Amino acid sequence: MKNEKPHQSHGMLQRFFILILLIILTSCGGGGGSSDSGSSSYSVSGTISATSAIAFDSDTNDPDAEYSSNNTTDTAQVLAVPVTVGGYVNQPASGSTGRSYNSGDISDFYLVTLAAEQVISLEFSTASRADLDLFVYYSNGELYDSSEGLFSSTETIQVTDAGDYYIEVLAYSGAANYQLSIGQSVYNPGAEELHLSDDFVPGELIVNYATGINLASAVSSPAKLGLETKAGAAGRPMRLSFNSSSDRGQIFEQLGATRKAASIARSVSDTPVQKRLDTLALVKVLGQRSDIASADLNYRRYHSAIPNDPAYSDYQAWNYELIGIPEAWDTTTGSDDVIVAVIDTGALLDHPDLDGRLISGYDFISDSSSSNDGDGIDSDPSDPGDSTVAGESSFHGTQVSGIIGATTNNATGVAGITWSGKIMPLRTLGIDGGTSYDIIQAVRYAAGLSNDSGTLPDTPADIINLSLGGTGYSESEQDLYTQLQNSGIIVIASAGNYGSSIQSYPAAYDGVFSVSAVDADGNLASYSSYGSSIDVAAPGGDDLDYVYSTNGDDSKGSIEPDYAGMQGTSVSAPHVTGVAALIKALRPELTSNDFDSLLRNGLITTDLGNSGRDDDYGYGLIDAASAVAWAAGTETLPTTLISDPGSLLFGISGTSSTIEVSASGTDDVGTISVSSSEDWLSISATSIDSDGLGTYRATVDRTDLASGSYSATLTFASSQSDIADVTVNVSMLVATTDTSIDGGYHHIYLLDPASEEVAYETGGAFANGEISYNFPSVASGTYLIYAGTDFDNDDSMSDEGESIGAYLSTSQLQTVRVTEDVEDLDFSVQFSEIWHRWEE
Repeated sequence: MKNEKPHQSHGMLQRFFILILLIILTSCGGGGGSSDSGSSSYSVSGTISATSAIAFDSDTNDPDAEYSSNNTTDTAQVLAVPVTVGGYVNQPASGSTGRSYNSGDISDFYLVTLAAEQVISLEFSTASRADLDLFVYYSNGELYDSSEGLFSSTETIQVTDAGDYYIEVLAYSGAANYQLSIGQSVYNPGAEELHLSDDFVPGELIVNYATGINLASAVSSPAKLGLETKAGAAGRPMRLSFNSSSDRGQIFEQLGATRKAASIARSVSDTPVQKRLDTLALVKVLGQRSDIASADLNYRRYHSAIPNDPAYSDYQAWNYELIGIPEAWDTTTGSDDVIVAVIDTGALLDHPDLDGRLISGYDFISDSSSSNDGDGIDSDPSDPGDSTVAGESSFHGTQVSGIIGATTNNATGVAGITWSGKIMPLRTLGIDGGTSYDIIQAVRYAAGLSNDSGTLPDTPADIINLSLGGTGYSESEQDLYTQLQNSGIIVIASAGNYGSSIQSYPAAYDGVFSVSAVDADGNLASYSSYGSSIDVAAPGGDDLDYVYSTNGDDSKGSIEPDYAGMQGTSVSAPHVTGVAALIKALRPELTSNDFDSLLRNGLITTDLGNSGRDDDYGYGLIDAASAVAWAAGTETLPTTLISDPGSLLFGISGTSSTIEVSASGTDDVGTISVSSSEDWLSISATSIDSDGLGTYRATVDRTDLASGSYSATLTFASSQSDIADVTVNVSMLVATTDTSIDGGYHHIYLLDPASEEVAYETGGAFANGEISYNFPSVASGTYLIYAGTDFDNDDSMSDEGESIGAYLSTSQLQTVRVTEDVEDLDFSVQFSEIWHRWEE
């Protein structure tokens, strides 16, 4: 379970900016502010290199730089990969006065050859409320994917296949410097990014209006915008829709907005791709309005199971034995006071092995073409099947419900993890899955919150199981799960079957426990997702060992109760849900935060993989025997150290990021110390209390490292031996300097260290990986040497995203005493970090 919104690193300007952060760098002529008396002058020269593989936008706003338009595919800059590109784009009349101010430099295009699974990552400063978008095209100009986030300072796209691609950086609004990293191998998109490739319902939006807004008179009310209200109401999420490009045009006209999209894809035709682009555009436009609290895509979600049903006689209880269920049953088999909501395909209400376990639920599938029962939402959560082909329905919700609580000791079928307790079936998945809007309604119902059914359960659920997921972050969903976490409801979800670090939602949301899957040997299953959001692991099965449970059979025209085996994170999640229900039976006061503390302290898990938390197993394999033993005892919840984020990723150019260390519980945390496992990774305190809790800064140093991927750990430890360490996993990419670098005009200054004024100025661009500079007539004296780009032409070299350097280095400034000709004053430049924030 995560503690805050998905983390984004907070960049920090280099230390030498302290001297020049507020200096406007304009030439002060030929005199030297700290020069000695006399008329003698000398030359000062050297060479500037780059610290890594970098390139520069060829048409920035700087009039001193050489100009070569890269505004179309025909004029795209050709780049070698891997590389980090520094550049600048702007809408007309945005940003500083300069070459592109009046006409705008809306798009920059690059042509690259990428290997399969390589990543393009865009970072930009949002300090001026600029918004940049990222588009990738095949070599024939067909749109491959887009990343068009709102209130996001990153956009990220991963290509599936090797080939030639065009990359477009688009100024959606405002003006900004940017860094474009191309060729990374780790896909780590920001939470607020919106991708064309995400699986969402075209033409539908989920909109939350701001508190107190009167929809009857609001400018952006659905009726005034021509949006159709499909479901929802003021005070909670509403599902809105539009049908055609003319509808979209009317909405933009009503709001006084302009449709902005990729320069290649500006068609207004009613093609499927255009409707998807229009949907993204409307989310962005509505999301910026003060009368709207949030606007999201209506994502599709699917169950996370890989079905297979060999002969039932092959069934073995390997999964229960692996996590100590039989031992736990010696202490408790559950309690009828515990209610678990299963949000899924519904359930077979007459299955003999669920007899007495099911309570009233609801069907929240709003689309009758998907519901397979002939209507929209209704009070019947029974599962009519999720396929139109006989024998191919999954009866997934019945499978999940049986793992949690199949009736036991009834001489029928299988045993559930709990023998007592109630299961609330809520139907959201039908033919072709379900949508995030319908799932929101079911979650709200389970939690006892207002919803589209107009009804509430007699008693809200204590635990919610979500064995489903998909890509795409939704602010509406995150807000809901945060609300549930604060109320104490435990929400458990399957991590996904992507077999990669791609995040699946809702599992990746803060306030939700994400469950990965292991095979019968306790190894991460080949299909299981992994990554920084994983909290715990549980049995999910493999091609030899399946998780057996209640199921159905619709192969003969009617639906008959049955049993089947499955594998996937869909079946790993209910194992954790079942164990949570056993704990709740003994500790009714257990909350979501309590469950998180138990995981972090290893009290209900068996550690697997790397010591402590890791990205494969989270805090370890769920252990029912240990969990029940703790719950049956009298120990209070332990104090826990918490790090936010739990992992850090540095791309080709990133150098530092912040980590917040806090503690839960009331016990004395002692004194916190921190250590790094590798010399290239350092950690320093920036704002901590006397115990060592607070903010730290992690910094990486790529000096003398060969190209490749590197990993390390930061360990925060308490002097109290009973408080578990917290570990932060750190990944870094290194790309060595490219000697073919050309372009990137740098302003080079000799600075008076006493007055902090510019004494001399020259400039130059990279040629074959170097800039040779020479100040021919410098008065004797003492100087500092700085160099940097000015992409945005604001006469400042302290901007985020600019290339900048100093002699001897940015971390070790050294003055130069000029009493004779001085040469070989060599130093390097690198891109400054970008602050990830959106200023109001």
